[in-house]
Amino acid sequence: MDALIDRLGNGPVVVVGQSPGGAVAVLLARDHPENVAGLVLLDPTPVNDPATCERLERTMRVLGRLTALPGRAASSPPC
Repeated sequence: MDALIDRLGNGPVVVVGQSPGGAVAVLLARDHPENVAGLVLLDPTPVNDPATCERLERTMRVLGRLTALPGRAASSPPC
């Protein structure tokens, strides 16, 4: 998501996340606060255990690779 925000040049943004998306939003804000103006969290998955945190970080890495595909990021955002 950070790569998508940078690529589109629209940051900082307000990130909305529900359930596991809420956890991804929290990790994005933690790791890239310069691109996050605020968070809207709806029943976020807690990220207080190492297994959940690792799974979400893997998901964010995959999303970062997807946004690098030409034409894909702007036409079909990953979340």
